[in-house]
This record gives sequence, structure tokens and C-alpha cells, in this order.
Amino acid sequence: MITTLQRIHYWVDENSFTTNGGGYVGSFFIGVHMPPRTPKACRVRGCRHTTTDPSGYCESHKSEGWKQYKPGQSRHQRGYGSKWDVIRGRVLKRDKGLCQLCLRAGVVREAKTVDHIIPKAHGGTDADSNLQSLCWPCHKAKTARERLK
Repeated sequence: MITTLQRIHYWVDENSFTTNGGGYVGSFFIGVHMPPRTPKACRVRGCRHTTTDPSGYCESHKSEGWKQYKPGQSRHQRGYGSKWDVIRGRVLKRDKGLCQLCLRAGVVREAKTVDHIIPKAHGGTDADSNLQSLCWPCHKAKTARERLK
């Protein structure tokens, strides 16, 4: 184990690949380690534990893994089956594959999702007039705002 920092210098001869014909190239430190991760709150709502795991879950929740949005229901049962795939393709084509919220702000960005303007949970339908193409950041922001209502 290295307890002190050691500086290593690189020297090359005049026959090497450097543009200045050889000489001092650079140096680096041996023994430099990244600091430990800062503990963050567990991603599970209501959990008071902290974690340094890249997944964001504490030890007690790490094994739970990904959960469906509505447990026990497939995408077809939630109304996003093969008919939705056809509608989604039609709306993306109508909007030329561009995020509609970004376009209103004067930014051109590729759309990856089709979103309900009025959510189905609030009485919205799958009519084309209630659908818009959005990029991931806009979709996430809109969904977060809707959850606060």
C-alpha cells in the first residue's frame, strides 16, 4: 500500500513520437485515490437510510430491483398495447419526430415519447388531439408537475 504520493516523470528520447523531438512529456501521481462517495438518501420513498451504492438504494432495498408502475398489470392492461403502438407512431409522424414543448421554446429536439396532454387519469383520451410528442426531459418534467396536482 502506498502511504505517500509519489510523482512519476515521463521522459522520451529524440526518436519518439513527440512533436518537439523528445524531452520531458509529463508526470502523474501514484497513490492518488478518489474520495469515497458522498452518502445519499435511499431512493425508496420514506426510507431514512443512506447509501453510497451507485444504484441509489440502501442495503435493505437494493435487492428489490425495478418495480412496475402498476404492479400486476401489463402494458396491455394499462392501455398501452398494440393499438397504442400504432397511435404512437402516427403522432410521432404528425409531429415530425420533434418535441412539441421544446419547439414552443424555440429549441429543436428529437421526441422519444408520446404524452397525453390531459392525462388519462384526469379524464384524457387517446385522441390524436390529446397527444403530443415529447423528449425525455420534457416528459419527465411534465409528469412530475402532474403528480403534484
